[in-house]
Amino acid sequence: MNKKLSIKKTTSRFIELWVEEIADPFTSWLYQSVLHWNVIMLIADASYNNYEISFEDICIRINSRVGSRTSIQNIIKVGISKNYIIKNPSKNDNRKKILVLSSEGKSNFENFLKRDSQTYIYE
Repeated sequence: MNKKLSIKKTTSRFIELWVEEIADPFTSWLYQSVLHWNVIMLIADASYNNYEISFEDICIRINSRVGSRTSIQNIIKVGISKNYIIKNPSKNDNRKKILVLSSEGKSNFENFLKRDSQTYIYE
């Protein structure tokens, strides 16, 4: 039997978890803006699905109405300074820098996804 998402209970659960999520430095940073969320999700997707993604690739994939190249670059710089993101040379082109989640970034991202998955209530 298929369970249906309880919108009412899921919405209440989101509100209950706000304090916990905002207290977490990684989640607080992730939710800082739509642009933050987009940048981090693209880097996480590349990290977990083993493909290369660079600053230029991210700029191409994110609509300029969501954020500027400078804003994307600043998010990446902060992610590197917080040890969530690592910048490595490309295997194919040493001029190109590839962005991946660090081990700390992966741990924080996985914790975020596990908490997020517990938010949805099905009946």
